[in-house]
Amino acid sequence: MQKIRFKIISLTLTLVFATIVSSMAQRNIEPTLLFSDSVNYHFSGEWQYLSTDIYLLNAEKFTTLINELDFVRAQNDRSGWFAKRSKLSEEYLEYLFITAKLKNVRFFGDNDITYPLYNFQISKDEEEKYRTFVSDNIESIRIIDNLPLYSASDFIDAEINVRAITNNDRDQILGLVASQLQNLSKMQTPTSAMLGIIGEFGNFIETNTKKKEYRFSSTIRLFEQKNFDTRLHSIRIYGLLTANSQPIELSTEPISALLNNNDNAKLTKPYLSELIGFTGYPLIVVANYKSLYRMEQVTGDEINFASIEQRKLKIENDYKTGLINAETYRQEKDFIGFITIFANLKNHLEVYSLNYKTGNTDAISGSLFKLAQYYRQLIKAHDEIRFKHRNNSTYQNVFRSEYESILGYASLYLNDDHNLKRLQKLVSTLITLDQKAVIENPNELEQHIEALRFAYVFKPIHTDQTLLGHLIKMHTLNLEQQLFATIFEEEIDKLNRTKATEKTKQAPEILRQMIRNTSCDLCRAKALD
Repeated sequence: MQKIRFKIISLTLTLVFATIVSSMAQRNIEPTLLFSDSVNYHFSGEWQYLSTDIYLLNAEKFTTLINELDFVRAQNDRSGWFAKRSKLSEEYLEYLFITAKLKNVRFFGDNDITYPLYNFQISKDEEEKYRTFVSDNIESIRIIDNLPLYSASDFIDAEINVRAITNNDRDQILGLVASQLQNLSKMQTPTSAMLGIIGEFGNFIETNTKKKEYRFSSTIRLFEQKNFDTRLHSIRIYGLLTANSQPIELSTEPISALLNNNDNAKLTKPYLSELIGFTGYPLIVVANYKSLYRMEQVTGDEINFASIEQRKLKIENDYKTGLINAETYRQEKDFIGFITIFANLKNHLEVYSLNYKTGNTDAISGSLFKLAQYYRQLIKAHDEIRFKHRNNSTYQNVFRSEYESILGYASLYLNDDHNLKRLQKLVSTLITLDQKAVIENPNELEQHIEALRFAYVFKPIHTDQTLLGHLIKMHTLNLEQQLFATIFEEEIDKLNRTKATEKTKQAPEILRQMIRNTSCDLCRAKALD
């Protein structure tokens, strides 16, 4: 008799345990991947940030879905002594809990990030059927915004988990929150994004306590700049189903056409609903975006040594915290060196302006020479960087226009008066001659010599002891020798062969006219010998 009683107790415990395990499995809603594809667009290296939006479609169908659960069907069929005696008969569905696990994000360390997306209340209607209360105004959730690409893979793999939570399972929610907070606590250098997630868990616990609808609202934003160019990268569509759900037949042609079209259409919940055209069960759409890095733009008026120092600190901090990659860091360092030259140019422009107002001739000469040095250095630096990065897409697509903008400001500042205009022409001529030493056209030779003659305003102390002074003298001598050999030498020889008579007394007039109209000192001196 005792053996029989023991067997009955053992069988009862086994049934209870099996029922508990079965009940847990019966409440699972399985996200099924229905579609996954990327856009037909080549993303070059400077598209280095990821964003992810999550859309919940057909949320009103959660009521249908919940009543298909084995747990609900078993509960409706339960009767008899076991139903009266079992604690499971007192168990009922209370929440529909949806989470997302970001499996390939490493910005927060080696642990996967799991956090709640939605938590909807479940209740029973007059017919004792379950129903959910879901707001209709949920457009989308941006779970991350411009996450550095090298902290994730090519797209965000959001593993969606949907559970129907009963009144006996509330500890599961607190367990999730506790484990995620423990993971975050292991980070040694908390960021604003981490603090945002911690605050979001607080919001979730508060709404859960008050039995209110919850949805994720604290976007993980790591990069605060607003001037990003963003393009759609990929779309994944998940169907939320139970073991008893009907198979989903989804027409993917419209959504595939969108991805192949390359027009970077803006996604909205109504637009996606229309494209997908399925209303039978809830769907979750994960839309991934890539963003193009845009450097912080500056105008010439904003550049000074203080702003450059601030930019240096920001770039160093962004690089150390992983917000920009190594290539962007190198490009930014080059640009900082470039605008430092520009800042020196601006500084000496102010010195020149002050000297010009006071009428100090020696000081004006010195400041003009400094301006010539820095303006030439600015142009040469631009040429070197342009050559260095000629095949670099980050430079071509992001930085090149900013260099050209700064050069434009420099040219604008040097148009302020006649001295500065001639100085700009002198430097431009030197740059041209560095690239093309031999000039065949006599008019071009004359123009270049005239431009270099502005160097007369410089004091010998500057021109005799500097590279710039040496270049001016060297190019001037070379141009004058070319001009003399091209037109003056022939005219001088012709005049020397001409006999002095009454008829040829006007023969020297051509040479005199040439002397009067030239800036060539060498030509003038040899013609007068």
